Amino acid sequence: AGQKQAALDLTSLREQLAPIALRYLAWDDKTQRRIEAVGVRSIGACMALPVAGFRKRHGRDKRLDLERLWGLREDPRIDFVPPAHFRKGLDLLQECDDSALLIPGFERLFGHLQAELLGRDCAVMQVQIALEHSATATSRFSLGLQSPARDVAHWLLLLKEHFQRFELLQESTHKHSRISHRSVRRIEVVASEFVPLERRQTQLWPQADAQSRQLLLERLAARLGPGVLQSLSTRASHCPEQAWQLGDEQQADDAVQEHRPRPLWLLEKPQPIAARELQQFSAMERLETDWWDTPCRRDYYRARNRQGQRVWVFRHHDQPDQWFVHGLFG
Repeated sequence: AGQKQAALDLTSLREQLAPIALRYLAWDDKTQRRIEAVGVRSIGACMALPVAGFRKRHGRDKRLDLERLWGLREDPRIDFVPPAHFRKGLDLLQECDDSALLIPGFERLFGHLQAELLGRDCAVMQVQIALEHSATATSRFSLGLQSPARDVAHWLLLLKEHFQRFELLQESTHKHSRISHRSVRRIEVVASEFVPLERRQTQLWPQADAQSRQLLLERLAARLGPGVLQSLSTRASHCPEQAWQLGDEQQADDAVQEHRPRPLWLLEKPQPIAARELQQFSAMERLETDWWDTPCRRDYYRARNRQGQRVWVFRHHDQPDQWFVHGLFG
């Protein structure tokens, strides 16, 4: 047989799958023998069998395997997450005995570390530094941080402080001198404990620019007319869709203090979702309003849907079998 071509559509994919023997599927020997006993030995012939009869004799999971392989069902793959470890070194063009001249090399390595952390949306609390003098001698120290960070300028500042009191030393083999100065031929940066980055809400309008903000709002109001500009404010309600309002900030009620994670995107109307499409549930959070307020008796969870999105879902106390998506996390 000639070399197979890449399958770019379902038709070509099925043409190439059809003659493949069933023994290449990860099915148990008993199932293989039962199917081959009726003269079926390829994937294509197996797909031609009646669906109901196949499920009854061999199980729904085997039929699901075939449908995913044939392109009839979704087949989500688990994302590969590389281990949380960074190690990168740089060989110097010539040996260096001045720590100040090592800064550009470390800036380059820190840049690689920052790119790795940005890709993972993480930070580090500690960065290990290694200065290799020879095959058997290496100086090591650590840049300890008070809070998670991934900023190259921050690391360089700490590194320079370390170099102020750090000497490049190596034990000498000379019998009259125990310690001697030694130049560096290779530098290395290691980070192995990645942690979530602490995020802080920044101001949309910096305080220093409050006057410009006020002028802009006044100009917009003058151009668009009265009542057009509105502000977003909070209301004292545990019901998520009732906890905000449009109007004057000064007229807003005191907000209900919430310290639990809330989605950045709240849907205008909760959308129904099947329970089988949800996974990785968090602990339950029960929200219930007072009798005089808008009725809201729900149990909320943070979960993931089949697409891997982090969603905020709930079910009503009196309808525990019906699930709804109310928000999406960023």
